[in-house]
Amino acid sequence: MEAKKTKKIMIALMVIVVLIFAAVLFLNNHLDSKQEDRQGTLEINETTLNGGQQQSFLSSEQPVLSDDDFYSGKAEGTLKIFVYEDYVDVFSAELNNSLKQARNDFTDNLVFIYRPYNINHDNTSLQAAIAVSCAADQGKGEVWREKTLTATAANALSLDNWQAWSDELNLNNEDFKTCLTNQQKKERIEGLMSQASMYSVHGSPTIFVGDDMIVGARPYQTFIDSNGDEIEGLKQVIERQLK
Repeated sequence: MEAKKTKKIMIALMVIVVLIFAAVLFLNNHLDSKQEDRQGTLEINETTLNGGQQQSFLSSEQPVLSDDDFYSGKAEGTLKIFVYEDYVDVFSAELNNSLKQARNDFTDNLVFIYRPYNINHDNTSLQAAIAVSCAADQGKGEVWREKTLTATAANALSLDNWQAWSDELNLNNEDFKTCLTNQQKKERIEGLMSQASMYSVHGSPTIFVGDDMIVGARPYQTFIDSNGDEIEGLKQVIERQLK
């Protein structure tokens, strides 16, 4: 009788050991899978940051120009280019080089609509977007935006620059300062940022050239990427859309 009892105990212990081993094996496999998924996410993010200029999509829904938009060029321009940019993002500053060349080459054919996108919910980015809009209210939005992105490219963007810029551009300082703290202005800028997701904008910079949505700082001329593939430059995308 005692032997049978001992045998049952041994069998029970063996079952418990097998169950524990199976649980450990499952947990390890689960952790390995999560690690692989995380690594994949990191690789995607790295591609977006360092090689985002290679990403293009056919957009099913494009933004529409509104009366409140800040833009350069004539509103009736043949081709509208919507630019979602983060004023503290070096890739937005890099893309601006391509946009400047496009403005020079295509002149009256294009209208650029600039919309803020605060990729990291950074307060400086929000304040910079408000400042651009406030300068635009006084007809100086383009040059203020240019100064902002130039400073960002040089890693020298500072809110301390704004007084000097305001004086240089002959802004009405009192109106400008009041605008910077205007709650309605802040809510409008935040609204533009949140609405970006309606058009599948999830990174900065993202631009819409007709029905082409381009993620990243696309070079102006066609180039060969790291995979050996030929990628249209912004110039070639614009030429194709204007045909």
